[in-house]
Amino acid sequence: MYRSPIWDAIEKRPISSAAFDYRHGHSLSALVLAVAARLVLLGYMLQHVRGAVYLSYCMAVASRWSWKIKWRRASIKATRVG
Repeated sequence: MYRSPIWDAIEKRPISSAAFDYRHGHSLSALVLAVAARLVLLGYMLQHVRGAVYLSYCMAVASRWSWKIKWRRASIKATRVG
């Protein structure tokens, strides 16, 4: 995936330095871009965390179902033999 050098600069630039620049006469756009970049990154990370939590939940449910199926099959075999 191509990443623009501008995006890298925005990501690495702390919001505090952009706010400092704004207070000393620089444009508001640098501060807005720094805050927006952090919000986008936070949303991206939360989306992946939510996806990972959902995937682990699905895997837990699937393993529980497989355990129940195995147990039921074993109990059916035990009743047939006995």
